[in-house]
Amino acid sequence: MLFWMVPIIFIIIVLGALSLIRLGVSRDTTKEGANDRDSVWAYDSVSRSPLFGFIRYRVLRKLKKYRPEGTLLDAGCGPGYLDRAIALEYPQLKIIGLDVSKEMLDLATSQASSTKINPRISYQEGDIQKIPFKNNSMDFVVSTLSMHHLVRPEEALGEIFRVLKPKGQLFVFDLRRDMPETLFYLIRFVQRFFAPNPIRLTNGGEGSVLSSFTPLEMKTLLSQSPFPVWTIQKGWGWYYVWSRKE
Repeated sequence: MLFWMVPIIFIIIVLGALSLIRLGVSRDTTKEGANDRDSVWAYDSVSRSPLFGFIRYRVLRKLKKYRPEGTLLDAGCGPGYLDRAIALEYPQLKIIGLDVSKEMLDLATSQASSTKINPRISYQEGDIQKIPFKNNSMDFVVSTLSMHHLVRPEEALGEIFRVLKPKGQLFVFDLRRDMPETLFYLIRFVQRFFAPNPIRLTNGGEGSVLSSFTPLEMKTLLSQSPFPVWTIQKGWGWYYVWSRKE
């Protein structure tokens, strides 16, 4: 009488087995199209989704371990949702959001201006690979879902090291390209059938995966960077990096 459960159990076993098979493709930064004004608004919409809310929740939980103080730079801040979440969690912090997209920064500034935390958040247009701040000027740098966009990540790590004060910390969260194939195809499916049209046109989800780094590649980059202390924590389809400037 439990015969009807057999196909369900079979499907669970197959999906479990497939989740152990990781994607094995070379990094390709050409799969994600350039952002335009429409894709900026689409990304803002996606950033308000439960998935991105969960990512911010995970990042905030990790940050508690490192106790950020002073001035925090969000390198690749996008529409600024993480900045506002960090500001609410850490009222003593001064927060600066950095992004190459003026449209993203205009959106972030507009949304922050309507909150009580606005005086503690400011935004600056600029490239992570050439950060427009002085040496030893930041206490903490956070970068979420931004590293995969970089053509020269080694320059970004060097620039982050430069602007950090002694004992300053870096925290990175991003996708890992060697994620399980099941997760990759789920991202492709969601992008194709549920994502806003500008995200589909720029291949925003799948392209982000294909341009991301594996934990092993990040280990190599960090080993060649000026950071003397760092750790990498692997997640199912993502990774965390923590580094400190001595």
